[in-house]
Amino acid sequence: MNRWKPRLAIAQDEQALRAMQAQCVHALAEAYYACEIIETYFSHIGTLDPALIADGTYFVVEDEGRLVGSGGWSVRRPHYEQAAEPTAPLLRGFFVHPDYARRGVGSALVERVERAVFRAGHDEARLTAMLSGVAFYRAHDYTVLRHRTVDLGDSVVMPVVDMAKRLGEHRMTA
Repeated sequence: MNRWKPRLAIAQDEQALRAMQAQCVHALAEAYYACEIIETYFSHIGTLDPALIADGTYFVVEDEGRLVGSGGWSVRRPHYEQAAEPTAPLLRGFFVHPDYARRGVGSALVERVERAVFRAGHDEARLTAMLSGVAFYRAHDYTVLRHRTVDLGDSVVMPVVDMAKRLGEHRMTA
């Protein structure tokens, strides 16, 4: 049994979320991306889209009052994407504090978000993974659709991986 119980994020969580997410990116993504890419990511994109909180589709995990994980979903594309609207909901903004990596926080969030997506009437979820998250999502049955780059501005691009998963009813009722 997973001890982590995701709850809906609220506006008052924003400051703590940004701090936790920054720690996560610096600790876990630096093995995959140059410092210039990470710094440009923070200055041009950032980690948190407050619209997800307002939509009621963003979740957090706490440990003794400390935010240790976050993740959500949307049918809208992130502001930095220029493509057309998605054909499936996008899992977005998944971060786990480095001290809590590989302890089930991310899995609890993915399972909670997938159930929410399924209950909203969708049978597929997609995401754009940073390279540091690809193995995690593969372990949760996401398949690679394509490798590409995201233009961060200032002539800096970030390699990412688009992934997808079919959400079967048998998976969502367990």
